[in-house]
Amino acid sequence: MVPSSIEPSFNVPRARGPCDDWRRRFIRIVSRGIGRAWGGRIAHLLVIMGVCGSGKTTIAAALSKRLGWPFLDADDFHRPENIKKMAAGEPLDNADRLEWIRAIAAAATTQSEQAMILACSALNPEVRDWLQQETGRNIRYCLLQVSEDVAQARVGQRAEHFMPASLVRSQFDALDPPADAWLVDASQPVETTLNDIQTRLGLQTAC
Repeated sequence: MVPSSIEPSFNVPRARGPCDDWRRRFIRIVSRGIGRAWGGRIAHLLVIMGVCGSGKTTIAAALSKRLGWPFLDADDFHRPENIKKMAAGEPLDNADRLEWIRAIAAAATTQSEQAMILACSALNPEVRDWLQQETGRNIRYCLLQVSEDVAQARVGQRAEHFMPASLVRSQFDALDPPADAWLVDASQPVETTLNDIQTRLGLQTAC
């Protein structure tokens, strides 16, 4: 197992061991096989979900780098009206979310035969149903779990993000995860969280 030395802020780089390059090549080769076979379909999507401040973008981007799978960040697809609403401290409703999901799906279909990773809150069943319908992919949800205090602290440290800490409570209120979601403790160091997800994918760390 690789030592876990990165804290959730990602401010401290992990020291590279002598087997890191080989480990990355091994994981990429095996993950391509998982990507082709997972779920019995060609097109599939791993959604890293959770409330704001749970670490979705950090974990999804790092996992994408490890596995060599394309990565989409749902935050990049919000309309200006949605961003303005959230920045003002107003939570989105499902009417706000539909066009957002359609924009995400349009981007996902550009690589329809490749496994992908999406960082997306996906808080309620309606949003997940739309995501399934619009993408047509075999979707697996991985819920990053953190306490409200941790989420509040993380969001409060993000000076340039549009989501204010005042909306964290509304995210916990809206969270209704799927029964079969993988539950991952995202208060752990990033490397530990990544290793947990890889194990659930059937990909063991090489050393």
